[in-house]
Amino acid sequence: TPVEPVVRQINTRSTNFKVERKQFPLVPCEAMTIYKSQGGTYEKVVVNLKKGMTRSELYVSCSRATTSIGLYLIGDFVPPKPPEPKDAVAMMFKNMRSERMLKFSLEFPEESQEERFFVMFHNVQSLNKHIFDVRSDKTFLSASMISLVETWTKPSDSLQIEGFKIIHRRDCNDIRKPFGQITYLKNDLTYESITEKYEYSGKNHIEYSSIKIDDICIISVYNSPNSSCDVLKRHMNEAITISKGFCENIIVVGDFNINLKVKTNNKFIEYMKSFGFNLINKLNKSSTNAKTQIDCCFTNVKGLKSDYFESLTSFHKPIWIRKHEVLRTAGGHLKYTGYKSDRNKLGFCVYYNGIHYDALLPFRNNPQQFVPHFDIINMSL
Repeated sequence: TPVEPVVRQINTRSTNFKVERKQFPLVPCEAMTIYKSQGGTYEKVVVNLKKGMTRSELYVSCSRATTSIGLYLIGDFVPPKPPEPKDAVAMMFKNMRSERMLKFSLEFPEESQEERFFVMFHNVQSLNKHIFDVRSDKTFLSASMISLVETWTKPSDSLQIEGFKIIHRRDCNDIRKPFGQITYLKNDLTYESITEKYEYSGKNHIEYSSIKIDDICIISVYNSPNSSCDVLKRHMNEAITISKGFCENIIVVGDFNINLKVKTNNKFIEYMKSFGFNLINKLNKSSTNAKTQIDCCFTNVKGLKSDYFESLTSFHKPIWIRKHEVLRTAGGHLKYTGYKSDRNKLGFCVYYNGIHYDALLPFRNNPQQFVPHFDIINMSL
């Protein structure tokens, strides 16, 4: 195709003369091989199609253009043949689908459809700064209880979370510093404050609280890096002893600042075992961005599961603790199962606030819908 010259007139300030520019409408271009073009992208690409181009050559050359409008083909485009069954790439894809599938192991507790006991613990490193992150995190909002340490908060800070009530709060007295603790509980759940304490003297800084929910005491702990292991043990002994006076089922979760990845620190695990508590987090699994394991959970409760979650705002990973049991609400909790005993009666088992009731209840008008007689089992929900 011949390229004709183009003449353009250029205006000037002077009216005495005119300027005309004559040029060929060409722009500089770069010629390169397909292999050299790999890794680059261009607004306009001209591909010189030749006979015998492989599938990979066609892919690389045509995919260099950022848009389809900027892709120009010289010659006839002949689609390549599909890869052979024994092609190396095809075999690898087949192998990945059948034998090397990626196992997604990250759990999202909030995706569970069942109502259950679910606790979130996190060293939040300034709740005032990250309160909006907590308020919009579905994992935290699906918890029965949220326990946060290192809140760095002042009494004037507004820390309410919709759907939760604050049942324990300790703020900084003057300036914001690595101090403070707060515990949230779902509005419909009942609780009992067992004990709380903090020691802030010299290098020793430790604080904890024990909250009883249903038949479980949850002890939330923060121990500073400067506190000795002996100080931590003394406070753990005190908190556990007091809590055992109210219930046998106990969870101890916290930022202990004792790296369990260091073998010499396994003595703390053994110390907790002396109370009958086991570590339910996987040993040697990182709980911080520094690949240390200083946040963990111990318990003597069977059926509990705990793991770490991810945080975009804190150096520490949150810990979730879950039990496959429904909690009682403030008005009492009712569970029941039924079966037909005879034509007009139904075998009925009621579980209410930890007590089992059994009764044979007659059907009301419609056998498909039965209503228990509350003069037989009197309760209020």
